Amino acid sequence: RKVAFILIIGILFSVMFFLHNRQQQEIVTEKPATFQLSDADYAQLQNGDVILRYGYGMISEAIAKHTKGKFPVSHCGILQQESDTTWSVIHTVSNSLVEVDGMQKDALEKFVREGHVGSIIVLRYISEDTLAGGKIVAKANRFLQQKIPFDNSFDFDDDSKFFCTEMLWHVFNDTLQKDILEMEDGQKYNCLTFDAFFN
Repeated sequence: RKVAFILIIGILFSVMFFLHNRQQQEIVTEKPATFQLSDADYAQLQNGDVILRYGYGMISEAIAKHTKGKFPVSHCGILQQESDTTWSVIHTVSNSLVEVDGMQKDALEKFVREGHVGSIIVLRYISEDTLAGGKIVAKANRFLQQKIPFDNSFDFDDDSKFFCTEMLWHVFNDTLQKDILEMEDGQKYNCLTFDAFFN
């Protein structure tokens, strides 16, 4: 019975990911490409900033509703400055949603365009280390080069695969020895919540 239950759950998740991927592609394709950050927004960005968004599709909606956080968000990544005017986002995504599984780098414009209008939130960890931003980006790039796959099991104890918040946890823990997902109220960390980022 247990094996049958696990198989049924696995099949349901596979179908949901497939439908979500199709739905997200349709929405993003139909969506006007005019949603972007302003020049004032760009001027405030720094290397190593954390960016969150509320994406389209069933999975994003389920995550945002399940977390019941301060802000409806469903995905996160790390900002990297490529040039004076160009930014990218290092993040991890399942290959059920995109062609490349796991760690990847997308243009900031693409990352923003795939989120609901007004859902983009950029946060910065306040550190006494003036090189913190560079260290964060360097670590994220190491994970990118290692091509670490996406953790579809959302198993926080498995370091061989990452889901989005888990990847950020490893980056900050490894570079700044800071558990950024530690909850203020002492509650156990919920792998699908983003509230710890707003501390």
